[in-house]
Parts: sequence; structure tokens; C-alpha cells
Amino acid sequence: MNLERTTPPAEAPVTLAEAKAQLRVLTSDEDTLIGALVDTATALLDGRNGMLGRAVVTQAWRYKIHAFPRSIELPLPPLQAVSSITYLDTAGVSQTLAADQYIVDTGTFVGRIRPAYNIVWPVTLPIEYAVTVNFTAGYGAAIAVPRTIKQAILMMITHWFYNRGSIGAMPEGTQLAVEALLSGERLMTV
Repeated sequence: MNLERTTPPAEAPVTLAEAKAQLRVLTSDEDTLIGALVDTATALLDGRNGMLGRAVVTQAWRYKIHAFPRSIELPLPPLQAVSSITYLDTAGVSQTLAADQYIVDTGTFVGRIRPAYNIVWPVTLPIEYAVTVNFTAGYGAAIAVPRTIKQAILMMITHWFYNRGSIGAMPEGTQLAVEALLSGERLMTV
């Protein structure tokens, strides 16, 4: 599996104004620092390497696999849409599947793609990453991000703002509170 973000989120899950309100900062003197703290907290949670194992705000990804499985399970829920599926045919020529050849299921916990009724996946060239799926994932705009994720971000930046130089290190009580907020959103693999 090869996974690469092609379009980053257009906005952070927490705005500068929300962060400043949480921190009770009224001036713009600390805006650069606060913005960096929001970015750091978001990076700890979001995307391929994030603690949540999911996309937070809308972003586009490219997922490459070796061949068509029975059903393609896309990483980084929640899945919003699939924009294209391409593959290398047995002659090594890139082909794009027509959208009516497959069904995208965005209603399940992990987004899935399967062949449409009476359709069989095409045979691919037997090489690595012969199939490419371009998709969009995330809760949507920042306003749609679950409040528990936003609150966890706000708790992290509050600690870091008032305890400068301690990025990553939080007191046990704060750490437990952040983990409790995120526990229902974390993608667990079994």
C-alpha cells in the first residue's frame, strides 16, 4: 500500500480566533505562535501518521495498491468521495474505470469500493502499485469536525502555550483528558 496526500486541508480544525478565545489572548502579539501550536496539535492527530488514523478536515489522497481486491477499503475515514480509479492493464497501458463500473460506500465506518452489479474488476499488470484510487476524506469543513477533536486540540495548545518548551509532554491529568476526548474518534485496527 502506498498512500500520499495530494491536497492538504484548506483550513485547520480549530481557527486562530477559537484558539485565542480558549487562551484568553486579546492581542495579535502571539498569533504566529498560536497558529503554530494549532498546526502542531493538528499534525499529531490528522492524516496518515496522526494518532486518530483518519482525516479530520477535507483533504485529497492518492492510494496505490498492487491489484484489485474483492473490495477496496480506503484508509483515513470518513470517506467523502472517490474522484477516480486508474490501473495499468496487462499491456501496461493506464486505464481509467468509468464511475458506473464501481460502487462507493461512504456510509460505512471505513469507506469501501466494490465492483458494480454484474461487473468484475479488470486484470492488471502484475507489478507493484498497478491500481490508483484518488479520493477525498475528512469530516468536511472545520465546523463539521466533532467537538471532542476540537476540544482535544484546544487542551493541547493551552498546555503548550502556558508551558512553553514542553511540546509533546503534558501532565498526566491533561494527557488522560485528551486521550478520553479522542478515544471515540480513534481508528482502531484489529
